[in-house]
Amino acid sequence: LFYCSFLFILYSPLFCTVHSLFSTVPYCSFSILQTQTIDDNGVATGIFEHKIDTRISVLTFEPTASFVLLNYLQLYGGVSLGAVTSATYTQTETLLSPSDVVFENDTRVRNRFSDKISQVPVLQAALTAGLTYTIPISNDGSICAVPEVAYTFGLTNIVSTNDTWKINTLRFGLGISYNFLKSPPLGTTIQIEPPSENRLPTKR
Repeated sequence: LFYCSFLFILYSPLFCTVHSLFSTVPYCSFSILQTQTIDDNGVATGIFEHKIDTRISVLTFEPTASFVLLNYLQLYGGVSLGAVTSATYTQTETLLSPSDVVFENDTRVRNRFSDKISQVPVLQAALTAGLTYTIPISNDGSICAVPEVAYTFGLTNIVSTNDTWKINTLRFGLGISYNFLKSPPLGTTIQIEPPSENRLPTKR
């Protein structure tokens, strides 16, 4: 599974929430190898590869809640709600061996076909959890590098049939964050001085 995303993040320190809106393009490839006789006399056998490649584009809204674990390390989790914008597939049958034999079309590939995946629900839902680590790269901590690892567990099927076809993804990423508020870097301890005692003059 190949997975790429374009990410836009809004961070609210008050509620410790992250909202992301991004477009994902998962690429899935399935292959089945089959051995069968390729002539009537049974003298030779061939190995065939039946392959299906799918491309599914999803526009996703992902609200999550994050919690500070250790200084710069954060754990986040939430739901992923997406709308499928396109879903296509390509199938082929390839003769892998023997090398001196071709199909009836004088090539080693046949049954090549591409089309849209039918019965795809518009809405998709999943659960997401991950870890991020904030690395300040500027003196004031306003610019940080944020490596990330996350796992998404699919809740809905890709197709509206009795077959189970859900996409679970493990993704790794590296982002750059900028803090417009110029707050101290994550993990900084702020010392708060106690208020001084101001006594009003009294008369006796």
